[in-house]
Amino acid sequence: MGKIGIYASTSKLMDIRIHYGDEKFKFNLYEELVVNENKINSELKEQPSAYSFNSMLKKKLIRRMKDREKEKEKIYGRL
Repeated sequence: MGKIGIYASTSKLMDIRIHYGDEKFKFNLYEELVVNENKINSELKEQPSAYSFNSMLKKKLIRRMKDREKEKEKIYGRL
């Protein structure tokens, strides 16, 4: 872990507190934004709606990528 990572994991600046009406929300921004493959996989399995949403997005992105590749091939063919 680099210096910025060490600072981010220990800094009080990352402790976020939000007061909205009578509700109070508190979280650590560093902990929330850490990308951990195991955490993502377990959350996807525990939350089927999130899993299906992410799967749908993945399929749409793959389809869009393939469409763009075909467009690129057409342009290369014309040139």
